[in-house]
Amino acid sequence: MAPGTFLFYEEWKDQAAVDFHFAQDYCLEFMATAGELSSTPPKVNIHHVETTQVIG
Repeated sequence: MAPGTFLFYEEWKDQAAVDFHFAQDYCLEFMATAGELSSTPPKVNIHHVETTQVIG
């Protein structure tokens, strides 16, 4: 990752939970502040993982 890059890893129960989270004031404020502090707008990538295999 490039210097100054932040990665947040989150797991959600379902899409409704994701939508609820991103609609909350704290999240909207965070995204706005991150945009003000960054040289580029914040970008959110959502990856849907079909299965997970736990080893060990």
